[in-house]
Amino acid sequence: MTTVTLTLTEEQADTLLAALDIYSRLKMGQFSAVTDLFPARHFDRTAAAAALKEARQAVMPELDPRGYYGIRNLEAGEQARVAFDVQQVLRHALAWHRYPEGGIGVCFN
Repeated sequence: MTTVTLTLTEEQADTLLAALDIYSRLKMGQFSAVTDLFPARHFDRTAAAAALKEARQAVMPELDPRGYYGIRNLEAGEQARVAFDVQQVLRHALAWHRYPEGGIGVCFN
């Protein structure tokens, strides 16, 4: 495995962090996370929830309508786990960049 080093602005890192989060959540079946991307005033949350539930059932019919896969579940897929791992590395790096003195939040672990 080769290592790649990236240089990002904080804004790029925050955007990448959000993208990795939504990607891993979608792969786990957490389609409702899509609505968190948009201000509530821009759409009907009830209609969006129904559409997202229908979309999820179409692509993941085996999944209980109220449940989702855990990130380590094989059904979530390797790409979901990789995205989650990269997200955690990035969150950790951002925490130390922003607070070099450290802290007690989970992002420092």
